[in-house]
Amino acid sequence: MLRNIINLGTEPSCAADLGEAFRAIGSATPANEPLGFGRALLSGAGADAESLFSSIVLLREGALTLKDADGTEIGLRKGDAASLPAGRLSWRAEAADCVIVLLRQDNPPLALSRLDLDHPMSAGGAPNAALLTTPAPQTSRHEFHDQGALSWGIWATTPYARHPITYSFTELMMLRRGEVILANPEEGSVTFRAGDIFIVRPGAIAGWDNPSDLDKFWLSRTMD
Repeated sequence: MLRNIINLGTEPSCAADLGEAFRAIGSATPANEPLGFGRALLSGAGADAESLFSSIVLLREGALTLKDADGTEIGLRKGDAASLPAGRLSWRAEAADCVIVLLRQDNPPLALSRLDLDHPMSAGGAPNAALLTTPAPQTSRHEFHDQGALSWGIWATTPYARHPITYSFTELMMLRRGEVILANPEEGSVTFRAGDIFIVRPGAIAGWDNPSDLDKFWLSRTMD
C-alpha cells in the first residue's frame, strides 16, 4: 500500500452498533482532522444512535435501514450511499458492512437521504492536461454537495493515465465500475476495483491509470 492511501474495506470493524460506531470514529479522530472515517459491521437494531456530526455512509455489503426523528426512512443495500444529519437515528441492519465518514469540522446541515448515484451527469471534471501521459479522456460529473472546502458527487471517465501528484487534500472514493492503479516510482503501486472504498490523504504521492471506463462516488475535503 502506498503511504497515506488507505483501503477502508480492509480496516477492522470499529463496532456492531451504529451509535457505538459514531462514538468510536469520533474518539479515534484527532481534534484537528476535518473528517473522521471508519468501517463498521452492523447487526441488529437500535432506536437511539446519536452522532454529533453530519455524516456520509457507504454500504459495502448487506442491508441497512435508517429513520430520523421526523419519520423519514431510507433503505440501503450494497453499493448505496446516503447523507445523514447530526442527531439521533433509529436503525436496523442485516450484516451491514459499511464505511462511515463524519463531517466533523464542516458539519453541514444535511437531510437523511439516499444519494442517487445514477443521477445524470454533465461534462466536467477533466484532469490536468499537463500531467497526462495518454490522450485526454472524456469525463462527466454531478455534485450533490459543493460548499467551501467540502464536496461530494459522482464522476465518470474514459481510460487515461497521468503522472504522480502530491495530494494536498483528502479524497474518499468508492469505485462503482472499472479499476484504477495508483503508483509512484519509490513505493510501487496499488490497484482498486469496483466495490472498493479507499481514501487518499494529504501527502500521498500517486499517479493515476484507469485502463477501462471508470465510475466513482467521491468526497473531497481541501486543507484549511
